[in-house]
Amino acid sequence: MTPDRIPLERIDVPADRLRDVDPAWVETLAGMILATGQHQPIVLRPHGDDRYWLVAGEHRFAAVARNGSPDILAVIRDLTDDEARLVEIDENLIRRELGPLDRALFLAERKRVWERLHPETTHGGDRKSLARKEENQVAKTATRFSADVAEKVGLSERSVQMACSIAARLRPDTLAELRRTYLADHQRDLETFSKLPPEGQRIALEKLTSGAAESIKAALSAEPDERSGPAPVTAEKMLGLWSRMGAKERRQFLTAIGVEAGAQDRIVNPRRRGG
Repeated sequence: MTPDRIPLERIDVPADRLRDVDPAWVETLAGMILATGQHQPIVLRPHGDDRYWLVAGEHRFAAVARNGSPDILAVIRDLTDDEARLVEIDENLIRRELGPLDRALFLAERKRVWERLHPETTHGGDRKSLARKEENQVAKTATRFSADVAEKVGLSERSVQMACSIAARLRPDTLAELRRTYLADHQRDLETFSKLPPEGQRIALEKLTSGAAESIKAALSAEPDERSGPAPVTAEKMLGLWSRMGAKERRQFLTAIGVEAGAQDRIVNPRRRGG
């Protein structure tokens, strides 16, 4: 497919891109393009009257715009929403070095899209009405995702399966905070974190982001991290946390440390005693 020069003003960037643009990488690319030209075209798909959605190459798009060029080298492809999503994901998996967290999230999203494009791989319908040959074919096809993505992006099937497993266990509301911790770039500890129950993930993440623990091992241990010296949780900090808790959170804490239900009300609501 021969690339064309497409005016930047006719290209729209979807709001649901999977990754934010890295300004440092854009600056680097801009310098490279000025020096040697744009060797790799971006991928677009048509929409509306003479306009295009950006599918792949947002950093190149931003770099060319930074250089003040009015147009960019691009290939135009007729793609559905799901097909465009796969192209976006695969380019990121291949072209940019992703940490374990982002790789897991990208692969999990790819699996969701792939299953929509291959509905025969998902369970459903009246299985008893299917011939055994058809059932065997569905089972065989269902195992193809990890092999398919491994072939396209150069990862082992085991790596793909592990990444999807990690992503499936992570709490969606923790992802932004997780990116602020070392876990985003540490596969083994991220896997350990993902195996914690939801409440355990919350507690461990609070310790990591607050500096109370420097590793997942320290966050899960009752002992202080040797590198951080004495245990950072002091009586003053505990009282401060208690003062900010609501009644429900205080009861949950008291239950966790073994305070009987009958005594909890007197502790949570001391003013009611004797009333």
